[in-house]
Amino acid sequence: MKKINSLELKNIIILVLSIFALFTIMHSICGSSIFGKSGWNSYELQAKAWLNGKTYLENGKDLSNLELAIYKDKYFVSFPPFPSVVMLPFVIIFGDNVPNNFIILLFAIITSIIAYKILRRQGTRRITSIFLSFAYVFASNMTTMVMNGGVWFVAQALNLLLCTMAVDFLLKDKRIPMYTCLALAVGCRPFSAIYIVAAFIFCSIKDRNNNAKQFIKDNLIPIIPVLIIAIIYCVYNYVRFDNPLEFGHNYLPEFMEAQNGQFNIKYLTENLKQLFFNPMFTDWDIEKINMPFCFLIANPFFIVCLYKAIKDIIKNHKISITRLLFFIGIVLNIVFLCIHKTLGGWQFGARYTCDFLAIAFLCMVISIKKQSKKDRDNVSIDDKTEDENLLPNETLAPVTLNIFEYACLIFGIILNIYGITVLWLA
Repeated sequence: MKKINSLELKNIIILVLSIFALFTIMHSICGSSIFGKSGWNSYELQAKAWLNGKTYLENGKDLSNLELAIYKDKYFVSFPPFPSVVMLPFVIIFGDNVPNNFIILLFAIITSIIAYKILRRQGTRRITSIFLSFAYVFASNMTTMVMNGGVWFVAQALNLLLCTMAVDFLLKDKRIPMYTCLALAVGCRPFSAIYIVAAFIFCSIKDRNNNAKQFIKDNLIPIIPVLIIAIIYCVYNYVRFDNPLEFGHNYLPEFMEAQNGQFNIKYLTENLKQLFFNPMFTDWDIEKINMPFCFLIANPFFIVCLYKAIKDIIKNHKISITRLLFFIGIVLNIVFLCIHKTLGGWQFGARYTCDFLAIAFLCMVISIKKQSKKDRDNVSIDDKTEDENLLPNETLAPVTLNIFEYACLIFGIILNIYGITVLWLA
């Protein structure tokens, strides 16, 4: 096992302590506890039901504060199941007192550490790596979510962790764990399935010159875990709802009563308008916190990623195929989110858009490889790229930040810390 350099360990400790200190202070200000428990604890309740040999909640009628699906007069957790798997050992250890506020913070801390290791591995300066790995998670609406271990927020925090792990494995060309992480992420946020497709296309393009036997070995065998996990999800859905593709949301009262159902193209225009043009709210109002505002303001990490990509295109007169592929994935994710009846409630900003933070991070760390005229003239179709884990003409270069980029990320951190007070201090 490769040992961690003592200086790197110190940097990771600084990162962890900074996150822990921030949320200790914010919990203190808001009158909550970093080791506290959220009442929106659907995943723990589901884990308890499993331990009792059931897939439904026996006392569901008494849990009006939770989004429970009602099917055949039984009450079910209406969210994909993987976070409950993660909660199982905590339920066994802590029983009714699972510290889900701390658990969701732990997800965020691990996510930042993985981002730091990715940045350092490609040569980004230590101070930049510390700041950027912090900003990756907390210059976004994940900041307000990490304050509370409620069911919706745990799903998104765990999804971000799993997708960040998948990015790490993709950059290392470790395909089986990459696909496994993405498949588990689907059990948190179903639209993460888009990135399984994007990753498969990426790997297929990368291996397009391989012979058929090698192609099958490198691209079809690694997706076997995806198929196994998908079968498990489908069986679980069928046991509960007699439908392998139904995880419960269609049986929520709000969607059963909706004229156009849970998903409809009629929702697209209005939801896009909200995501891109809604102004930021600055005061507490129950209607406003159930309506998103412009996600680029709330999550300026996306602005920095887009800015870097545009600079790279202008400088090198080339478009990164990897960036383009995963950018299309983000666009599709936005479209699918916007044909959903709601864009999430109880939020500061547009929390659903945190679902593609990891993909934006991937696009940030990729750059076009500089080539001299001599290199271009001498390149052969059989030549391998400088970084074999990416496509030709792409590389992993150290990430640098200019004043504009620092300003965007610092603004995002401050804004979302302010969002904590707006959302949780009311």
